Amino acid sequence: MASTERRGHERSASAEFNRVDRAVQIQNATERLRSEMLNYVTNRFEEFTSEIKKAAKMPLINEIVPPNELASISKVTNEKISQTIASQQSVDVKRSSSAFPTKVFRMRSSILTELLEVSHIRSIRQIFISILVLLVLQVAMTDLFETGSVDFRFDVIRWNFSNLSTCLRLWFILFFLTCTMVYYCFHFWAYKRLSLIPIVSSLSPDTEAPKKKTTSLMIFDGFCLTAYCLYIGLFLYFPVHFILEENYPIVTRMIVLVEQ
Repeated sequence: MASTERRGHERSASAEFNRVDRAVQIQNATERLRSEMLNYVTNRFEEFTSEIKKAAKMPLINEIVPPNELASISKVTNEKISQTIASQQSVDVKRSSSAFPTKVFRMRSSILTELLEVSHIRSIRQIFISILVLLVLQVAMTDLFETGSVDFRFDVIRWNFSNLSTCLRLWFILFFLTCTMVYYCFHFWAYKRLSLIPIVSSLSPDTEAPKKKTTSLMIFDGFCLTAYCLYIGLFLYFPVHFILEENYPIVTRMIVLVEQ
């Protein structure tokens, strides 16, 4: 019994000693950290004050450079600044006085690509593909059970693409007219009418010239509008006339009509 009590007292004494020792270690570490921080702050403050003293002892630019040279330097600097401002103003004036604004082109995905990024649109596409496959299989199985052979009716496909060479020639003519005649006519109209726009100035007393230019501009715009309407009418009439006269199949008709 006495030995058990002695062991308990020894354990409690050792635990108390360990706790006191840990507290002393923590206190010593805290004091060491405090002294290190104080030394670091003191050193940095001394370096800062020494740098300030060195900067205060540096001579001014007026003491190094003579007054006449300083005036010439400031004059050259002012001239360069004025030239830069003038060039920037001239660039701004050119940009503002240009006939057409500057366009910025950037690459972007097509509408179909953006739509297919949506999961619902992809699901609808898969549904249509599945329906098409099922229809093909249904027709094939029906022909197989009824006639004993599968007839995919390739003759119908060949018939739809008959007169393809004539259709492609007509399509090329339409495409060529759109890319050459319409573009260059529009280019001519857009730049020619700039010279016909009346410019009214408060310094010039002549007011007849702006009126003549206004009349010429109206006549020119009316003539170009009439020519454009005539082109649209011919562009709609002649392809349909050739389609009906040659009796094009469905696919070749769609090629021409889509080009319209």
